[in-house]
This record gives sequence, C-alpha cells and structure tokens, in this order.
Amino acid sequence: MQRLLMTLLAVLVLSTAAMAQRGKGGMDLRQLDLTEEQKTEIKAIREAAKAKAQALRPAEGEAPDREALRAIKEETQTAMMKVLTAEQRAQLETQRAARKEAWEQVDKKAMRAELKEHREEEVMPVLRAARAQLDAFIDAEDKVTIDRLREVFADRAGKKAMHPRGGHRAPAQGEKAEARREKMEAWRAEHEEDIATLKALTEKYREDISRIRERLAPQMKTWGEEKRAIVNEYLPEELQRGEKPRRTRENAREKKGKTRERRGGKGAAGFLLMKT
Repeated sequence: MQRLLMTLLAVLVLSTAAMAQRGKGGMDLRQLDLTEEQKTEIKAIREAAKAKAQALRPAEGEAPDREALRAIKEETQTAMMKVLTAEQRAQLETQRAARKEAWEQVDKKAMRAELKEHREEEVMPVLRAARAQLDAFIDAEDKVTIDRLREVFADRAGKKAMHPRGGHRAPAQGEKAEARREKMEAWRAEHEEDIATLKALTEKYREDISRIRERLAPQMKTWGEEKRAIVNEYLPEELQRGEKPRRTRENAREKKGKTRERRGGKGAAGFLLMKT
C-alpha cells in the first residue's frame, strides 16, 4: 500500500510539475508568455499540493485515500488554470486540440510494432545474456524458488504487481478501472508470501544484480536513443520527443542513482525472474 501511495503522490507532483512547464494535456506553458507573478503563483500551488498529498500518507498496512488524492490533483489543476488569463486559457485549449488531432494521425499500430521488434531483436538478447551471468551467484535452492516464482508472476496480474504503474501517468478512472484495481489488490493479497519471497531474493542478490546491470548502462543509453528515434519517425514535429536539457538529465541521473542504491536497480525483481 505504501508503494501505491507513493505512486499516486508521484502522479500528483509530476502532473502538476508538468503542467507548470508543459501545460495541461502536454502543452508548453512557456509559449503562453507567463509573467513572473504567474510563475510564482504556479510554483506555490504545486508546493501546497505536494504538502497536502504527503499529509494523506497512511499508516503501514492502511490503504491510501485515492479519492482525496484525486481531488487534490483536480483542485491543483483548476487553481493553475485560474492563474492564466482568458487569452492564455484559450491559447492553451487551441494547443491541446492541435496536439490531439496530430496524435490521432499517428500510425500507432506500426510504431508499437517497430518498437516491439527493436526490443525483441536488439534489447532482449543482450538482457538475457546478462541475466545468465547472474546464475553463477545464485545457489541451487534459490534457483528452484525463482523458477516457481516465474510461474506465479507470469500472468498479466503478476507482471503488474511486480512492476507498478509509473508515476508519470494519472490513475485510470471509472468503473472498469476500479474493477481492475480491486482485482490487482486481490491478487496481491492472495500472493502476499510470494511477493515477500521475491523481495527477499531481490535484496539478497541486490549487489550482484546492480553490478551486472551497471555494465549495461552505456547500452541502455543507446537503446533509449534508438527508441526515441523510432518514435520520432512516426510523430509530427510538434509531438516529437527531443533531448532533455542538461540540468534535467543530471537531476534524472541523480534520482535514478539514489533509487538504484535503495532498490538494487530499476526492474531488479524483473531481471531476477528473467528467463535466459
């Protein structure tokens, strides 16, 4: 539950931060020629929202108040929109409509197919070879347990339980989304011991996993560049993903490094369960 809360907190903070820089719906507020006063107000709104969300952090074992977190997110976005002038809001809506129309013209099926092909042909063979190196450090009894856990986490629910939704995407809403969340929570409750076992094994081999994965860092950077190039082939210029500013890249690397120290590397559990 704590992980779920942190995911929701990240959704709130990142979505409001993104709105301050790129606008609601992905538009760039800098194109709206914000005044210094507006920038200051938006920053204050973001900080207040973050404080409210952190105050909702539940005790260990308790479920987070999703509705309250969602209400804070909506309240924050509404407050930000009020900071804008009528002309700026109209310009923002025009940008949103243009981006939506541009996205609808993208051949998403072909793009996903090419990304999948890149992953299967370029990425996975290297990752599997790296995972095979880890077997030299895993004792026989743990190998048997890992084989069993692969089956447990093989279905869709298991994969989602192992890899929670990323914080940059807002939680899905509606009856179907709520039903999926309930199904996921039921799955996690049923497999609580398996989840704990996987966490323990990941921690046990954390240093070995980190050492092997660190060797892949240059290759992972290349894969990211190749993936961005594939995506940009299908996107119109206004939707293309460019290189992040240097300061942003440095901040991202610093945060990623701290996360890897704490968790043994992003996707460490998935790497442990990967078939060779």
